[in-house]
Amino acid sequence: MVVAWMRPLGVAIFLAALLFGSAPAVAQSSGSAHAQIDQAFVATHAAEADGGNVTSLVSTLNQAINLTEGADRLNATNPQGAASLYSQAYSLASDVIQKAPTVAAQGKAAVSASTTEFYGETVVLGALAVVTYFFTPMVFWRIWLRAHEGWRVKKV
Repeated sequence: MVVAWMRPLGVAIFLAALLFGSAPAVAQSSGSAHAQIDQAFVATHAAEADGGNVTSLVSTLNQAINLTEGADRLNATNPQGAASLYSQAYSLASDVIQKAPTVAAQGKAAVSASTTEFYGETVVLGALAVVTYFFTPMVFWRIWLRAHEGWRVKKV
């Protein structure tokens, strides 16, 4: 008889332990996914500040944010599904963090090339200005003399 009333109590305790035991795990994965997204945002911001094209990073980061928002809504009704969404969001954010240094390096290279091109164009334009300044009068007078070589001047 003792065994008969202990069985439902044992099942209730097991279910309570399973429910309360999984809630901290979901909360932990929720916190780690949110923290990973925060780190990915900082990495994306740094890559953009270095001149990188962060369009793909932002798109991936938005997908991770949408997954965590869906997981936050789903957490109360389906903790296992929410944990899966948090895991997907964590992996997307990790992917953004891994790609951000490459994008930043590409941005730095593009900025450096652009700066070099700017200074090169400035030097060429300056040299052309100096050449024009010194040789324009000589060229002008040669052209003027050739155009007027048949003219005769008479005394009045």
